Amino acid sequence: PIPFRALNPAQIEILSHQVFDGSYTPMQVTYQDTDLAEMGTDDNFDLGSGLAQEATEHLPNGFTGRELLTIADSIDTKFFGRPDSVGTDIRWGESAYDMQGLANELFQQERPDLFPWRNQPGNPRGSLTKVRTGTERQVTILARLTERASLHQQLRDRNYTSDQIAIDKLAPDIRKAIQDNLVKIRERYKNAKPPAWDPMGGGVPPPPPPPSRR
Repeated sequence: PIPFRALNPAQIEILSHQVFDGSYTPMQVTYQDTDLAEMGTDDNFDLGSGLAQEATEHLPNGFTGRELLTIADSIDTKFFGRPDSVGTDIRWGESAYDMQGLANELFQQERPDLFPWRNQPGNPRGSLTKVRTGTERQVTILARLTERASLHQQLRDRNYTSDQIAIDKLAPDIRKAIQDNLVKIRERYKNAKPPAWDPMGGGVPPPPPPPSRR
């Protein structure tokens, strides 16, 4: 962790802009049971919004220099793709998959009976047949502002290394790795039965009838 007092003025300005200058702050506030007990039931301090989320309530004099900043940076190989169009107005956004995630997507396409929520009435989802290869860099920023307040953000940057290519035309070693993952997933689900799915009831099957009293 880097204390704010070790940052230069330009870096402090960036963090200050994030915390104080927006129409609403992205700051997260975590309260403990002791905090709620101290506030009491008659307190008008709204824990969900309002003053409870106001940055100047937690930092009335701005940053003190004792706040701590941690940054984590990682780069992972990914496959980027979106479902094929199925002739509707629905447009699915691009998703990033690792090797196991791509295999899982292909298995769900292979066994739609086990994942009925993927194709809701009027909301069909096409198959994922093409992907672009590349990397995704993820930068995680965590600023500990006070005992209760923090700023947590994730930035992602995608770098494509190929145009769209059919999954069955990927390099042989990649196809083999996908198939190896598919074999494991199929084994895990080999005895699974299609779930009871009631989208109107929030996906929860109706309860069984009460036992007879006779």
